[in-house]
Amino acid sequence: MEFLLPSFDDSKRRFKAGDILFFQGRGPLAWLIKHFTRPRRGFSHVGLIVAFKRVNDSHEHLLLVDATSQGAGQCRITGATEGVRARPIWERINNYDGDVWCWPLKKELAVFQKAALERIARAQLSEPYSLLEASRLRRTPLGCVQRNLVRFYRWLRGVSESFDAWHCSKLSSFLLRKIGVFACDVPADLSPNSFAKLLAEQGVCDTPSRCE
Repeated sequence: MEFLLPSFDDSKRRFKAGDILFFQGRGPLAWLIKHFTRPRRGFSHVGLIVAFKRVNDSHEHLLLVDATSQGAGQCRITGATEGVRARPIWERINNYDGDVWCWPLKKELAVFQKAALERIARAQLSEPYSLLEASRLRRTPLGCVQRNLVRFYRWLRGVSESFDAWHCSKLSSFLLRKIGVFACDVPADLSPNSFAKLLAEQGVCDTPSRCE
């Protein structure tokens, strides 16, 4: 059952399905992500725009799908208040403490790609977000330190821990990879900055623009 899916397109017709939003936060956690993940492009978060449809409704409702911790509103599909959520694009942008940049797809998604993106994104809604998973990015200095601390902790306690939860760049890169738009071997390894670097190298997006 749809929770609060709006009956209008709150994207102001500026975005399209598959576009990527990169966030430059101003808080302490955002500062750590921006400065300790490589390359230092200054991004601290990322989300993907997905077109959702209700049953017996052909109108597309563009929402931003991202993986975050608690706060920043409820999911418009499930009502969840943490983890993977789908939220109004401009509501998310206007409530964010920092700058937001749109990286538009160079080529508009085909109908079957948009349908696949919605189906796969829906399946991830309400799945948990893990700060530990995000900080264990293996290609970053921060991830190297964190990974070894986790190993030491597990050795001391004799416990095993699952790292199947989502973080923002892992989710967005996974979704784009599943519909054949983006190539990446291990989405979990990506930070927002390394994800942006690969997108640029693969020529996936047009010129980015600031959302304002």
